[in-house]
Amino acid sequence: MGSEAYAGVAVLSELAVAAELATDQLIAVAVEGLDLTRTLRAVWLPERRPDGFGAELVRIAKEAG
Repeated sequence: MGSEAYAGVAVLSELAVAAELATDQLIAVAVEGLDLTRTLRAVWLPERRPDGFGAELVRIAKEAG
């Protein structure tokens, strides 16, 4: 392998590694048939409902289904 290190395969957010993808430090590999969807939850105390950006994020998530 020469002087290059091999770290293996990982599943990461494309947003988290955008700079590395743009400079070819990382390579994106498409994988067909792999479902990485998951259920996300927003939880808060009744007396502390989200407001501002938090409330907007919850609204967008609800609309997206």
